[in-house]
Amino acid sequence: MQPIVDLAGRHISGWEALVRWDRPGHGYVDPGEFLPRAERSGAIHAIGRWVLGRAVGWRSARGAAQLEAPGFTESVASALAMYRLPANQLLVELTETVRAADVEVLAAAMGGLRAMGVKVAIDDAGCGFSDEALIRALPADVLKLDEALVGALPDPAALEEAGRWVDLAGELGMRVVAEGVRTDEQARIVRGLGCTWGQGDLYGAPVPAA
Repeated sequence: MQPIVDLAGRHISGWEALVRWDRPGHGYVDPGEFLPRAERSGAIHAIGRWVLGRAVGWRSARGAAQLEAPGFTESVASALAMYRLPANQLLVELTETVRAADVEVLAAAMGGLRAMGVKVAIDDAGCGFSDEALIRALPADVLKLDEALVGALPDPAALEEAGRWVDLAGELGMRVVAEGVRTDEQARIVRGLGCTWGQGDLYGAPVPAA
């Protein structure tokens, strides 16, 4: 779990559930290695259901590539009912692995989640998720600035790019999370740009849920 902090009040607003794998006999495997393999094999759907079940009890979730899978919206509804969690306390993220061909299916799934009261975020804007037209086509509540972009601040090019994505989010009625905030200067910059929340080592590294 990693805290998400309100930039104005500097208090924790929520937590992101992060997937880590301690493989017996091998140690920890980087998510950048095992998640793409899980997506290619289809195992991501089972992983996603497991993460959802664990995360709902902690009031946050990262929806990986399974959001477009049949029955995902129903799985979310079941998890919310099981843990008696109000839908508005759950945020599901859409990662940059989405393809343009998925837009109609994804938009319908995202609309279904939002109709239940669940919040939906688009992750990694600016680096991983750089298709502006695609973002405009997907109904979401939150846009998350890629940590590589935030980490490059105060570089002028990164500042201009971050500002462009924050402006887009404002135009679409979305609030913004700046990921990968590591310094007070970066926090000051993203708050000045109009980001609502910050996430990164400045506020707390990922830790076990307990």
